[in-house]
Amino acid sequence: MQRITHLAVCVSLLFAGYLQAAETPFVELKGHTERLASAKFSPDGKKIVTASDSTARIWDAETGKELQTLEGHRDGVYLAVFYPDGKKVITGSSDGTVRIWNTETGRELQHLKGHGAGIYTAVFSPDGKIRVVLSDVLDQEVKQAPQYVRDFYGTIPESQIERIVRTDESDTLAEQYIAAGIVTENSLNDSRHVALASVAGVDVLVSFNCTHIVKLKRIRKYNGINMVLGYPQIEIRTPDEVIQ
Repeated sequence: MQRITHLAVCVSLLFAGYLQAAETPFVELKGHTERLASAKFSPDGKKIVTASDSTARIWDAETGKELQTLEGHRDGVYLAVFYPDGKKVITGSSDGTVRIWNTETGRELQHLKGHGAGIYTAVFSPDGKIRVVLSDVLDQEVKQAPQYVRDFYGTIPESQIERIVRTDESDTLAEQYIAAGIVTENSLNDSRHVALASVAGVDVLVSFNCTHIVKLKRIRKYNGINMVLGYPQIEIRTPDEVIQ
């Protein structure tokens, strides 16, 4: 979880467009009583939503004025993100609930229950057609992961999951990546993740691995092999890029 802290629990955000036009190149957003967990701009850049304590707050990005306080969660709020249209905010809390709010009025629109653990991330698209694709390789890795990772993995609704498994075709493609020197045999599972996604025609592969997967020169090489062998080009991104 990303945390942003600044002295008495406020965040200073630099605005590149104002660096030359204004004498003070930042605004301070003061109001939260605990460490900040998240700060995100609205799609039009005019507002900021922050998450901390048991609230989320919406601010005017230019003046720093607090516009709305979103209250209702019973525990710490770690997620606060604008919808793509900027008219709503989604928040997630360690109380295990997700809430959706009207940005203009601060009114709670929906209260989503059901998770057995805290909510730290959410992904959505304008058309609501995103599906989560999980592989058997990932399943095995998650079994060896810390408990909090396994807990989060278990919160993904089965109805939103498409499962894929290793095949001779995906294994062969993974071996091609290794033969091309993109990664070594020590990173076999990394190459399998990319190969599985490529064979399945997944649009975006999401990974925290910025050494062997989410790295520009490697992404270009993976896609180079895909192009030569007739597989689609694949986007490889970090979770934060997808959420943004």
